[in-house]
Amino acid sequence: FASASSGNMPLQTSHVIAALALGVVGDGPPAGWSHGWDTPADAWWGYGAMGGTVFTDDQVAFAAKTYKIVILSYCSDGSNYTTVGAIEQVSTRLKAINPAIKVLYYHNVDQFPCYSPTDPVITTFNAHPEWWLKDDAGNPVTPPGIDFTNEKAVEFWMSVPLGGPGGFDLIDGVLADGIVPMSRPNISATRLKQLTDAKYKMAGRMNDLFAAANGGVVIANGMSGGPVDPTDPQNLRALDYAGGVENEHFGVFEQVDSQTGALVKDKVAANLAGLEAASLAANGCKIIAFNAWPGPIIGFDSNVSSPGHGLPTFAPGDPNNRAPTGTKAQVYAGWRAQLERYLPFNLAAFLTIAGPITYFTQMVWYASFQGFVPCPEAPDTCMGPTPWYPMMSQSLGAPQGPRVQLGPYKWRRTFAHAVVTLDLDQPLGPGTNIQWGSA
Repeated sequence: FASASSGNMPLQTSHVIAALALGVVGDGPPAGWSHGWDTPADAWWGYGAMGGTVFTDDQVAFAAKTYKIVILSYCSDGSNYTTVGAIEQVSTRLKAINPAIKVLYYHNVDQFPCYSPTDPVITTFNAHPEWWLKDDAGNPVTPPGIDFTNEKAVEFWMSVPLGGPGGFDLIDGVLADGIVPMSRPNISATRLKQLTDAKYKMAGRMNDLFAAANGGVVIANGMSGGPVDPTDPQNLRALDYAGGVENEHFGVFEQVDSQTGALVKDKVAANLAGLEAASLAANGCKIIAFNAWPGPIIGFDSNVSSPGHGLPTFAPGDPNNRAPTGTKAQVYAGWRAQLERYLPFNLAAFLTIAGPITYFTQMVWYASFQGFVPCPEAPDTCMGPTPWYPMMSQSLGAPQGPRVQLGPYKWRRTFAHAVVTLDLDQPLGPGTNIQWGSA
């Protein structure tokens, strides 16, 4: 392995390579990754995207006590930390408070977004044009990406999250973004298939690496969104290689009518069926991450002068949802209200298909101020609700069986202390509800 930080093979990584060569890899469900059923909060996972600065002590303390799994990313301007350095710094602080917390490193498989031009990851990658993905005419693709059929490029990609001194002690796995079929212009279908196969195998090798070293996993994104193989529309193939899969688009984007904002119910239902199948894959040994959002968003505000620039937008004909406007404080308050308003629907959907290693998160989008933490002392600085989702602390109890279908788009599932009903015809109406304490 080539270390992204030093050019030398880290000692821990070399030991893992030797173990893999002997076939000593993880087997069965990874220990320490399952959640309880006392309350829905037992299944929280959180995504903390940092930009320029790392989390404050209050933010670290909240995340450490709230989340079972945390995904960390860091977009550096080059003045403070490297991306690896920032993620390790925050992981050190999280684990000091909660040694059981699992920290995953966000790692895009197609490119290296957010790294500073001076970051060792980028300088190393730029120094090796033989690692770059090129089209059939020999031109580097845009944005730059790695050639998954180049062994040295694959080894480099696998080394990046482990490039800091903490290595496997601080990084419990990777959220591998982009584990979907390849789609690049000016590359033949034959090559795209070869690249796709190589990309999935790379994710599998990384998963084996973590499984052998610290019982960690690679979670593949994604299960929804991105290019789709018509023969595998929910991308369940990813579970043949990765230790889990992220469902990024529930009830948003391609699952929403872009003019009316109505749910495309067949697509939402298919997504739920895919999630249910994924949770049962490999005898329930695969981690499933369920991402939920503040309503049926269809895109993002591209107006740089808008208070909502970069934030989600709703369909122009959506009668129930409008992106918040006004001052920054009003915009943030509006999104907090949207998160609270859509939690019953999002949580009901999750609970109907949840297994013991299926996890839930809800945010406006991925930046940490967009719902990862609350900010009661300064409500104009973040979109996380205060108080923090009381519904998530309701008594739940273990599921009493799988969901039962009541109609074309309606399901019910019973837990020890709750009955959950999901009705896609009434996502915010009486048809979708959670009856606490009524099982």
